[in-house]
Amino acid sequence: LRALLGGLGSILDLDAFHSRGYLSFDPRSSQHCQFLITVNGIWNIPGKAEEFLTAWQSKFPELGRIPNFGYVNNPTTFVTDFIQSGFLEIGAIGTPSQALASYIQQAYYQAKKDCCKCIDIYVIAHSQGAAILNQSLPLLSSDIKNTMRIMTIGAEQYVRGEFPEFGYVENFNSSGDPIPEFFIRNMFYAEEQLSRSEVPGHARVKYIEHFEKVGLPPHFIASPSRPVCK
Repeated sequence: LRALLGGLGSILDLDAFHSRGYLSFDPRSSQHCQFLITVNGIWNIPGKAEEFLTAWQSKFPELGRIPNFGYVNNPTTFVTDFIQSGFLEIGAIGTPSQALASYIQQAYYQAKKDCCKCIDIYVIAHSQGAAILNQSLPLLSSDIKNTMRIMTIGAEQYVRGEFPEFGYVENFNSSGDPIPEFFIRNMFYAEEQLSRSEVPGHARVKYIEHFEKVGLPPHFIASPSRPVCK
């Protein structure tokens, strides 16, 4: 029912008529065990959606070394982006959420096919992209979610959960960012609060600049020497 409602919403907000993004597997590798997927917020054309991915790859060597990667295009339609927010708030699973779930499933089953001892699926989402991520989770099995390492910034919807449901999950919000506090789903839920001086506003570039200065969150990058990988 939620997917049917989301499909209707994606027609009304025009997301159903735009490209989905992509997921790329490294053709040089016989094992595909680590993946990086990003999801952008509103008011982004496909080029800007891909730039969100490449920004993390270029500025953080730990992420740049991940050989399999992709992004979900949360297309901008300006006025209809607000229609999309309404459907996301009532739990509808629209086209972008379905695309994200499909990419995560593809990554997981490819890793299983390649007999990976450890599977790490990194997902970074900004603003409305975090709501898209949140609404994709009901489509994923517990085994898949256990491999996900999630970081949201300025989230429209926080991803609720912790280890061992997920490999890692943390929601980062700035006191100078009004967006996370605007949405009812975020009320009464703790997140990692950053100061206005650390991240002045909602722009994704400000969050990225912050992590450039302080480094990626501890434990976000999985240790290759953890026991399950041996």
